[in-house]
Amino acid sequence: MAHAETAEQERAAGRLAIMGARAAFGRAPHSSDQGPTVMSTDSARDKLVDEFSSVLSEAETLLDKAAKETGDKARDLRSQVEARLLSAKLKLQELEGEAVDRAKAAARATDDYVHDHPWQAIGLAAGLGFALGMLMNRR
Repeated sequence: MAHAETAEQERAAGRLAIMGARAAFGRAPHSSDQGPTVMSTDSARDKLVDEFSSVLSEAETLLDKAAKETGDKARDLRSQVEARLLSAKLKLQELEGEAVDRAKAAARATDDYVHDHPWQAIGLAAGLGFALGMLMNRR
């Protein structure tokens, strides 16, 4: 009896994790006035969301099958779920690394621009500071 309750709790936890992941990786609306870099990022994100949703659907199906099975077959199904989720985790880590690399490249480009054009950077910063000050004093 206790084993059945534990299995039911594991299934419920698995379903909650899948629902949470689906909510976390929901699609963002597209804007038609975005540049090509943003659009390619959006398509890459959409592809990732589709792949991740597929993995989650497969995991959910395997968890349902595992709930009905016992013994070795249930362990095999659970190991398949773990393998699919590990694969998704590794893909997300890879994409995280790529995003960090792109952010570092953007920071380097900004730093290079500021060093090459210091007076333009100072003017831009002063203009933004002035505009923000005006907006904050409007209240």
